[in-house]
Amino acid sequence: MVSRNLLPISIRVRHPIYDEVIYCEGVKEKVVVEVAMQHNDTYTEGIYTFVNNINTPEGGTHLSGFKMHLQRHLMNMPETINC
Repeated sequence: MVSRNLLPISIRVRHPIYDEVIYCEGVKEKVVVEVAMQHNDTYTEGIYTFVNNINTPEGGTHLSGFKMHLQRHLMNMPETINC
């Protein structure tokens, strides 16, 4: 559970919409992925990415891939729950 500890203090200072951090992890082909998210009451996007516990301020392919699949999942959600 490394990602929960890596949430920057700047995020913790803002007013979160909910108290709990959304956290998930998975392993595929010996690659470990951890994601921690928390939404706050601002409109400013603050994304902090890490690879091997090293901050990658420009994001990279892992961030663009995550965003793409998150959007795809959210767009398909109404069909999944029959809305």
